[in-house]
Amino acid sequence: METWEEVISGLERATARLVCIPADDFLEVAEAMNERSVAVAHLREFAEQPPEPISGGFVDRLKEDWKRGAAINQKLLLMRAAVRLEFSRAAEAGFMARSLSPGPTSAGSTLDVVG
Repeated sequence: METWEEVISGLERATARLVCIPADDFLEVAEAMNERSVAVAHLREFAEQPPEPISGGFVDRLKEDWKRGAAINQKLLLMRAAVRLEFSRAAEAGFMARSLSPGPTSAGSTLDVVG
């Protein structure tokens, strides 16, 4: 049977993985977020049927993990803003390129004044 120590350690590992991932590795962030979501859900399920008393150290560790999770949330919000800005710039650059291009030309659209 699983203990509180094993449950909180799983959550801490998932959170630590998120902290170490570079901001531009979106696939890795998504995988780690899924892993942490599973760990949080597991903690909730485990807490609904506590098999043993909870120690004060457990509560402190849970609070610390919550703080790290909040910091990760801020990191993800900044990443999302950076992606939106990059997308906006790319869309604007594409619009400008299309606006400044001469457009399609064909030989049939020229006027023959010689012949």
